[in-house]
Amino acid sequence: MTFKPLNDLIVVDRDPIVTETAGGLLLASGSLQKPQSGTVVSVGKKVDGIVPGDRIFYSNRTGVEHKVDGETIFLIKEENVIGIFN
Repeated sequence: MTFKPLNDLIVVDRDPIVTETAGGLLLASGSLQKPQSGTVVSVGKKVDGIVPGDRIFYSNRTGVEHKVDGETIFLIKEENVIGIFN
């Protein structure tokens, strides 16, 4: 499936949720947070300076998930991108 966002929207492949610490301790489900970083899959025409393949960091509690043909896509607005990893 190919999904092309419009305007200032960005499709992001979010990083997986961390379920254990670096020392191997499992985290309680209540302490798990949604990822705030990921890889850009596609961008709308009005997005400037962000291209597919970029690794980005975005605001917490932003974006929306949609299921399309059994696949989950995650969309955020360009204004919610905090930065691009080099």
